Amino acid sequence: MSSMLDTSPPMMLADAGLSGLTPEDFGEQIPHRVCEEEYQRVVQKFFDNESLITVETPPDEMAKVEELLEARPGFFSTPYVIKTEVEHCPNCGRRNTFLDVVHTALKGPHSPSFLLKVFTGQYGRVVNDRAAQRCVCFECGTTLPPNATKFSAPKPTTDGVLPSY
Repeated sequence: MSSMLDTSPPMMLADAGLSGLTPEDFGEQIPHRVCEEEYQRVVQKFFDNESLITVETPPDEMAKVEELLEARPGFFSTPYVIKTEVEHCPNCGRRNTFLDVVHTALKGPHSPSFLLKVFTGQYGRVVNDRAAQRCVCFECGTTLPPNATKFSAPKPTTDGVLPSY
């Protein structure tokens, strides 16, 4: 039986580009590194949750994500998906997608290079299993309701495997 604990060195808040923040800034959970088995379990639970609306980020918005992250075109081999209770911005009506998640992260403590390191697994598999993520609309800058983004992950391939970048 494999261990659910990640035995690699702990990722400190400063290592994650979060210096100056405290655990209280994250509510009940801090984004944290987990082993591959636990990551797959969390993501599968996310995709199995039928009580939330599933929104796949369209190709033009994934291209914008790559631009914001200063990544090469086509960096993401598959679109990201979010689960939400609020599909559209209450101010401008724009559909809530992974672009809003990345836009929000870049407005906060994260740099493009840090986010690319997260997406490429340089910090291991990282999950943020808070009940909701704060998110700002890319179009109008309105803070979306707390239940607008519950979780985001890459869309699995047709064989159910999560891509690696």
